[in-house]
Amino acid sequence: MDIGSMVGQAADRFGDRLAVACQSDGETRTRTFDELNAESNQIANGLLDIGIGTGDVVSIYAQNSIEFVETFFAAQKLGAIVMPINIRLDASDVEYVLEDASPSCLLADSSLLEERKQAEEILAAYDAPLYTFGESEYVSHEELVHGSTQKPGLPVDGETIDGYFYTSGSTGNPKGVIHTHSDRVMVNMNVISELGLRHTDVNVLPLPLYHSGPLYSGFVPFLQFGIPTIIFEQFDPEATLEAIDEWDATVLGGVPAQYDRLTKVDDLDDYDLDSLRFWWYSGAPMTEGVLERCRTHLCDRHSVIYGATEVGPPVSILPPEKSHEYPESCGTGLSYQRIRIVEPDGEPDPDATVPPGTTGELICKGESVMNEYLNLAEKTENSLVDDWYFTGDLAMRNEDGYIWVKGRKDGMIISGGENIYPSEIENVVLEHERVDDVAVLGVEHDEWGQTPKAYIVPVNGDSIDRETIIDYCRNSSLADYKRPREVAVVPEIPRNSSGGSVLKDELRSLE
Repeated sequence: MDIGSMVGQAADRFGDRLAVACQSDGETRTRTFDELNAESNQIANGLLDIGIGTGDVVSIYAQNSIEFVETFFAAQKLGAIVMPINIRLDASDVEYVLEDASPSCLLADSSLLEERKQAEEILAAYDAPLYTFGESEYVSHEELVHGSTQKPGLPVDGETIDGYFYTSGSTGNPKGVIHTHSDRVMVNMNVISELGLRHTDVNVLPLPLYHSGPLYSGFVPFLQFGIPTIIFEQFDPEATLEAIDEWDATVLGGVPAQYDRLTKVDDLDDYDLDSLRFWWYSGAPMTEGVLERCRTHLCDRHSVIYGATEVGPPVSILPPEKSHEYPESCGTGLSYQRIRIVEPDGEPDPDATVPPGTTGELICKGESVMNEYLNLAEKTENSLVDDWYFTGDLAMRNEDGYIWVKGRKDGMIISGGENIYPSEIENVVLEHERVDDVAVLGVEHDEWGQTPKAYIVPVNGDSIDRETIIDYCRNSSLADYKRPREVAVVPEIPRNSSGGSVLKDELRSLE
């Protein structure tokens, strides 16, 4: 099975049922399964006519759109390698990923090129044909939408490379992650099973598909199972709530920051959200306050998806029926995949497991782990040890096998010999009504080695004094050694292009 064939099989099964709807500026465009299959075949044949085939790289620089979805599946049907570019990358990183991946064809949103002139210059200067979605001075992608509605006859199988998806941490250049079609198909089966999806579900997904997490956890499995998905060009809380109401959605996906905004909409209770069976979140920890608001106003069943671009991307999924018992756990792992929690210090050793209830580094091995990093043999070797992928994430597993992710290994603070996980402090500070965002870093301390320092973004840019936060933490459930001794007010928390990892040097420079 390959991803391109999956679309054709879904069309055979579900025909004129809605496959995807995209909302943008008050307009909704739709495709049925039959239409999506036929039009992606036409684009695939158009790409074939300009010389794109198996193993060629097709790069997409675009927000969510019908064109993005059709082009993604068109490339898969050719056995071409899909390379979405994160539109939040700065121009230098766009230039880097192009040089690294060497795409044979570029497709881009004309509106994005208008907004991002530096990126436009880089894409236009690159030595490959550039097609645009929408009117522009470049060749329209409509030039590719012609010819046969039948799938091209190129050989594609499970071992064919599916895509290059770039992941970025807090330092260094983005890394291209290589997966095969069989990796993705395995993920589909796990997502469908662990979430308990139904053919009658309707999925609302306000996340960007240029990230592998939303694409392969929140969209492709749903499509394979015949579930309509509502996507958005850009996230808007009110539009998301309206979509749940209008489409009688049963599943909602997002990241904690989106749920925070959704549950703060003034007239939230005016929307009919009773159709929701469950909602899921991924990408970052969720505070108890946001979790409780979601359970109160959206639905009292949820899932937590923990993942990494290098693995599937899902690594573990909490089944919604377990959300009352383990609300912050990400489940027990997935089929055809193994997880261990090992000693986080010293040389990577897959056999150095820690006892249940002990925090260590989460590692995994199985069918959906990446093949390698593109053009980075040494980084691949350092990350894969005996086929075990070392995630760099700290986690704890209980006696029943349920996993809780604590944070990044390189972000852990060691104070007086005690381990402190920044997310523990951040979750408490975020509950303060005057705090909009926060990041906690370790700073040097003469006596304890390190101590936590909280960088605060006040709500609406208002002023907030250091003692207010320190007193708030003193009266919280935080142990004394975990309470921040220093507080800095900053205008923003700089993060990497995926909105996850904090850029520590940039954050410190904002003081």
